[in-house]
Amino acid sequence: MTDRLVAAAVRERLGTDALARLHRLRRRLWWRRAVRSGLLIVAAAILGVALVQLLARAFPLEAAPWIQAGVGGAALVAWIIDTARRRPSLVDAARRADEELGMRQRLGTALELAGHEARDPLEARQLGDARARLNEVDLRRAFRPQLARRPLAIAGAGLAMTLLLVAWPNPQDDLLDQRRAARDAAERVAERVEEEAEEIAEENVENPDPRREELERELRELARQLREQGDDREATLARIGSIQEELSRTADPQAAEQDAALSQLARAASRAATGDEEANPEGDPEQAANDLDELAERTDELTPEEAAARAEELRQAAQAGAASQPQVAQALAQAADALDAAARSGSEEARQAAAEALE
Repeated sequence: MTDRLVAAAVRERLGTDALARLHRLRRRLWWRRAVRSGLLIVAAAILGVALVQLLARAFPLEAAPWIQAGVGGAALVAWIIDTARRRPSLVDAARRADEELGMRQRLGTALELAGHEARDPLEARQLGDARARLNEVDLRRAFRPQLARRPLAIAGAGLAMTLLLVAWPNPQDDLLDQRRAARDAAERVAERVEEEAEEIAEENVENPDPRREELERELRELARQLREQGDDREATLARIGSIQEELSRTADPQAAEQDAALSQLARAASRAATGDEEANPEGDPEQAANDLDELAERTDELTPEEAAARAEELRQAAQAGAASQPQVAQALAQAADALDAAARSGSEEARQAAAEALE
């Protein structure tokens, strides 16, 4: 029988006052169940928060406040669902009142009799007796919440531990502060990089240049990496340094020309040192330095004709790069002169001097 049918029968056979008192008994029983459920859920939530506090001290857990808030929110939702599920019916309230309030099955029997269609004097007396006993019940004392000791002790211990952990300094706070500072710095640099990329894109529309297009793509990729991995302080500093170098190159209109001239000089130096017209096609300065080192080691093995040929090619490379890279060109010219002198004299001292000049 549904609560609506029970309520209609009680209203008809026992009266509206008895129905109102029965509703109050049900609310008080529901409240007691909600308090018991809430105590268990609060104890579990406090232990969960304490566990998060412990983990936040063992590992740099930046999301710890949000996780704790999530634990609290989940506990609240669980309590609401469990409380709704534990809502007693009118029959449940009547039976519990019979057991705990000394009604001696009167109220439960009255609800069963109220649903009968037949009427006889014995049922009327039983219903009247149940009504009278229900009116005597002190509703303020009915179904008082009873707190279980074990959940209460667990909640108290968990709360004490949580308060202690909150008050105790967290050794991971310094690391989290460094991560936040690095992330903020990375965000600022990423914004600047994107602004520079936009400027390069606008300039590239008017004067298309594949190198500018590649630089724009690299800058946007760097901005994305900075935002995604900005909490790594060392990596962020390294990226900032490379970005500043790229931006300085972009700001200097002669930087591209100087780079091209240096690559051309490195290519010419490698080919002069090795005698191979296909050497160092990329114009890598490090490769050119390695080729010159190898030439210095082979100075004793060169014939005078080979040494003179290498010296002449080095001198031509130095003359070609004198305008854009004067210091490098001067060093190449000195090495060419030393190598040429060694080829002419053939002395050991001259060969040693040429090897030192090439190094």
